[in-house]
Amino acid sequence: LESALDRSNYFALGAVTPYAIIIAILLIMPEGIGKAYEDWNIERIRNRAASRKVPNNKTSAIWGVLFGWAGAHHFHQGRGSRGVSMLVLTFSAFVLGKSLSFIKTNSFAGENTISVPEGLSSSYHADWLNLVEKEQTAIEILGFLGDILWPWVPIFIWLFACYESYLIANGKYKDLLSEPMARLNDFIDNTSNRISESVAKVNETIPSFRTQDSYFAGLLDDFSTLINKYTDMFKQKANKILSTFFEKIGAKHGIESERGSKVMFWIYLSILVCIILWLPTVGRDEKVSQISIVLVTISIFLLLAFSLNIHTGMTGLVNFGVIFFASIGAIIVGILTAPDDLYGYNWNIFPAVVVAMIVSAVFGYLLAYPTARLRSDYFAIITISLGEMVRILLSGEPLLRAGGNYSAIGVQRYPLPFKDWWFCGSESQLEASGSAVECSLDKDIDSMAWTVGELMGLDRAAPYMLVLAVIGTVSALIVWKLLDMLFRSPWGRILRSIREDEEVAQHHGHDILTHKARSLALGAAIAALAGALWAWKLTGFAPTFMSPAKSTFLVWAAFIIGGAGNNRGMVIGATIIALTQFVFSVLVAAQGSSSLPLHEQALLINEKYVWILTAPLEAAGILMLFSLITLIFKKYNVAENLFWFSFMLVICEILFDSRAIEEVFPEVLGGVKIQMNFLKLMLIGILITLSLKYNPKGLLPEVPYRPERPIATGQDSGKTAIAAIPDYEESFEEEEAHQDE
Repeated sequence: LESALDRSNYFALGAVTPYAIIIAILLIMPEGIGKAYEDWNIERIRNRAASRKVPNNKTSAIWGVLFGWAGAHHFHQGRGSRGVSMLVLTFSAFVLGKSLSFIKTNSFAGENTISVPEGLSSSYHADWLNLVEKEQTAIEILGFLGDILWPWVPIFIWLFACYESYLIANGKYKDLLSEPMARLNDFIDNTSNRISESVAKVNETIPSFRTQDSYFAGLLDDFSTLINKYTDMFKQKANKILSTFFEKIGAKHGIESERGSKVMFWIYLSILVCIILWLPTVGRDEKVSQISIVLVTISIFLLLAFSLNIHTGMTGLVNFGVIFFASIGAIIVGILTAPDDLYGYNWNIFPAVVVAMIVSAVFGYLLAYPTARLRSDYFAIITISLGEMVRILLSGEPLLRAGGNYSAIGVQRYPLPFKDWWFCGSESQLEASGSAVECSLDKDIDSMAWTVGELMGLDRAAPYMLVLAVIGTVSALIVWKLLDMLFRSPWGRILRSIREDEEVAQHHGHDILTHKARSLALGAAIAALAGALWAWKLTGFAPTFMSPAKSTFLVWAAFIIGGAGNNRGMVIGATIIALTQFVFSVLVAAQGSSSLPLHEQALLINEKYVWILTAPLEAAGILMLFSLITLIFKKYNVAENLFWFSFMLVICEILFDSRAIEEVFPEVLGGVKIQMNFLKLMLIGILITLSLKYNPKGLLPEVPYRPERPIATGQDSGKTAIAAIPDYEESFEEEEAHQDE
């Protein structure tokens, strides 16, 4: 770097350390600390049972008198659970007592509060003083509790231990707590039985009330039956239309057949293309730029979704760290191609991309070996921890900075592929103009950008994003074709078998670890390519581009909504997620100007948001009403969801004060106004939730592998499929007869 690594602080190291500790613990104890302690405890109990040594009662009594507060006499007698309980109680009393006493000593508890100044009618001061008085009272109570916990609780435990030691020394020890605990358990059981009997009596009386008002109950049942009848008829007609549609196109198994999946893919894609063309812009030039940016964004999320589909959809590895592999590609390409006088290495772009993909693949391959024994959820924790570690290091590690001055965070000023050729054409024109930006403004330059711009009817050179759109689209299509070939190959079937049951796959002779490592390596390389494309789109990136809400969350949304295990589903899911960003970007712009498209829709969304925020009880009442209606019609899932939404709004009304809204959204700044970015994340979260609950397989589910039935040679295909399959019952009877003979 031609500069000393003067680290002003250890911020990055301090922030990375917790994640490193988590990874180390999971690698050392792959099933968690609790499982490791349980195994150790079982082994300890076995060793104690195998040992025939009888503890000395006198020695145990001495231990109890000296260290009874720590349960030493129980440990010596072999009653480890009771000893641990006494030790934990003593230690907890010490920690809580000292902490609460410290809080009381260093707070304003017991002090006089200042009265409200005269002449001020604002209620803020009185409310604030009431809050302070309540806090003082609570702290005084906690301090008194701390004085009781320490030292009186350990003293009581020690006295109790001394009495137990006396019983042990005289050989009369018995569990003094067993009888009170048994009585307590009996009391709890009797109470629960009484409650159950009361509930049963209430349930028995309900039918009598129903019979008293049988007319209303019958009317309600008839109405509910009528609604359910028409609902079922509608569902049957819809299913019949779908089945007829799939029969006409030759899709025997519906959307889970190859032909049905293809047809639905083209239907979904046509709708999404229409939405892309519908996105409003100011003029034709801006429309080309908008479509180019949309295609680049779709390509990035599509490549990341392909990577996740290999890891999770095909192999069954729950990967929450896909951004980790993407960041490797972005950082390596950015640093290697940045100018050498700006802490880069001045590489060509293509070799840098190849190196980034290889390095990411190596990381993915090596990641499989230390995590081989981990459960899926622990593997997910490690992958998301790796992504967070890279994000933190990118903000604090000098070695991961290039393209700016020494203190600039992030990577920037790296070259973009084909940008000089796109705007300047030849090297001589680039030298004459000085930069690609100057070439893009000069109409007399014979360049591809101006040629394409004229063909498209633009008043300026075609935007560079069009080049990135072509690169991203071609890359995504190549990867898609490659993955389809791999998934149809025997290796794809091996990955599916590993996903379904590792033990069965291993029983058939497959090396599970090697196949997992190869799957991780392939997905990591694809994610690195997406990271490089993302870096070119940003033209300079900081750690914020790795934020989970902007990367991992959106990729998983595309994966879930599209359909796990289906590459066509990844295309649909990635397109939907990319379009949501642009639609909400248009809504954000439309909020501030009435001349922009979707202005009325943005105002309507903002109006409903203000209503929910300022009057949550009204919204809760409406939701509760719909919940009761759906409950009457026996739509229990919908009723439950509406009830919990209304309950959440009621809690918000109780906890939040109206003045908090006035302070956060003052009238001077325009009052309450919704942030569309937060609404976008909420909408995507709702889509994920609804998709998981009502359509867990996604819009385009995985097409199961259905091998053709064997056909005997020389016979008709209609009858030979049955003839080629042996009659197992007949062959079994022949075998029995043969054995009898």
